[in-house]
Amino acid sequence: MPANKDLPQAVQEVGQAEETADTLVARSAEISQDRTPRRQLFLDLWALVKHNPVNIDLLNKLRTGEDRQFGSDMDVMGKIFEEPVLDSKEKRKETGLMGIRTPLWKPSKDDRTQTLTRMQKQREKDMRKEIKPGGGRLNAEQQRTFEALSARDEVLLAKPDNVDSGRLVIKLFANTGKDISWKGTIEELTMQEMHQSFGRRRTRMSFACIIPGYEYVAYIEQHHPFWALMPTFSFGYWDDATGTVRAITMRQKLVSFGVDFTVFAEGRRVAYIDGKLISVGHNSRITIHDEVLAKDKVFADILLLFTATAGFHKEIRKRIKRRMLGLSGKRTNLYVVDRDELWLMKNPRRLMR
Repeated sequence: MPANKDLPQAVQEVGQAEETADTLVARSAEISQDRTPRRQLFLDLWALVKHNPVNIDLLNKLRTGEDRQFGSDMDVMGKIFEEPVLDSKEKRKETGLMGIRTPLWKPSKDDRTQTLTRMQKQREKDMRKEIKPGGGRLNAEQQRTFEALSARDEVLLAKPDNVDSGRLVIKLFANTGKDISWKGTIEELTMQEMHQSFGRRRTRMSFACIIPGYEYVAYIEQHHPFWALMPTFSFGYWDDATGTVRAITMRQKLVSFGVDFTVFAEGRRVAYIDGKLISVGHNSRITIHDEVLAKDKVFADILLLFTATAGFHKEIRKRIKRRMLGLSGKRTNLYVVDRDELWLMKNPRRLMR
């Protein structure tokens, strides 16, 4: 069999490819070890939102402004500051605000009553239609059937205290001193949490991030690898500038003085979220080490929004457990999905048909 004359060249090409791969790995490791702060953001989040004196003036300004993203059901929950890095002589300056939809996070008894009344009216309407498809007044026998079904229907028997409808929605606003504009929203996805938590038999948090001017929704999901004691969160987003996908992972530290996360992009350490334990509210400092990501608006805004949710994670886990018990019939709470969340879950291609 004749010798392959191209073999030495092929071996050389393989060697060059391996050398290039090794160089990339070494470069990646070098970048991931770089702890130089390229950008630093500080979140000053308040413990008592409604009672903070700063909130009154801000609420009046926001609710009378042109930006409709700040509705009547929102409260300011804190401020955002840009901090100087690399021996910069610039001073720390306020750049934004965080707002929370308080009635949605903690529905009042009146809110729960209205929700339940709406559900019960719809349930009665559906039951009557099922008993008499053609509509109209029920006869005596049909009325007895309706009353028998109503006597054991969980929705019609529910009380306002049984309604479980709370979910977290936080909005980010830019504040130039003169104008305040919407920069992004993070919303809890309770339906996602339910099926993932049942699937893994452990609580799983799920969020959706919407950034104005960015065409895509970024979904943040919680994971819990079998070997890890602390949870991990991840999200991906399309980088329009480079035409590539960014895969971001946020791993919570086991030992820390607050809720801390180490942030990785495609396996490289690129940022750190330092949750401050000794503070009145849930304050955090975000330090971005990667030069490219430090200039990435979408990355920074998603990181800010996610960090703002950290102080609510404990309560969210409790709610997930309670809802799992309710859906499995072990508790009497009535899990209700918010209409805005249902809108997020709709088929995005429905408008193209």
